Amino acid sequence: MADNNIMKVLDLSEETKKYIATLCPQDVSFDPRLLSIYRTLLEEQKKQPYNINLVSLIGADENAHSRVLCRLLQYPGEKATYPFAIDFISKFISPDVAEQVSVHAGRYKLEIYQEKQRIDLQLFMPGIVGIIIENKINGAEDQKDQLKRYIEEMQKRIGHPYVIYLTWDGSKTVSDKSMPISLKKSMEATGHLKKLNYAYHILPWLKTEVLPLCLYREKQLVYALEQYVEYLEIRSARRKQDQALRQAVYRQVETQFTKEN
Repeated sequence: MADNNIMKVLDLSEETKKYIATLCPQDVSFDPRLLSIYRTLLEEQKKQPYNINLVSLIGADENAHSRVLCRLLQYPGEKATYPFAIDFISKFISPDVAEQVSVHAGRYKLEIYQEKQRIDLQLFMPGIVGIIIENKINGAEDQKDQLKRYIEEMQKRIGHPYVIYLTWDGSKTVSDKSMPISLKKSMEATGHLKKLNYAYHILPWLKTEVLPLCLYREKQLVYALEQYVEYLEIRSARRKQDQALRQAVYRQVETQFTKEN
């Protein structure tokens, strides 16, 4: 082994590292007991069904995740009712706003764009709603006046747009660099700044609400959604097989690091 830092070489998950740290506060990066844990990990992985997840293999940057969300929201459903977009607005913006969009769908078009005017994702219906989605799933740094500029651009079309700041797990927050404190406070006070994340908002929404809305004949859509949901579950270690594997590793951690040093 070229690198004596076993923790680095084995590339254990952050959750496993944190769990080891709770049992053994001192640095164990070079501790050979890690090898036993890793052997357990490999043995448990061999028991899992062989799996290929295309999103995991190919990889996806923030633009790619925005494209996926955009395509889902653009899904017309039957008679151009846009069921995913309406459900998204109802759940994450307001049921009243969603009802207004639905009522006026025959008169106005619900516009859904990705990377227009440099905004990751936007939804707009004249006189009804404007929504800006800033996607930070991979933790990209906020740019100077980024959200401020987007809001000003959207305000040319509608008075009080909504902003969804979308992160992986909610740990990243809107910076003062991107949006002045006064603007941030005023939008939070009126409920126009929404802080959502993939792990605890988008993933459950896709599983419990979007997949059931898919028409039976839309087999390719269902397959793509299932792949994407699985990717998010892998990333958040929420698949059943991942949970079983993690528990096996944790048992080995306890066995190794509760022994007398």
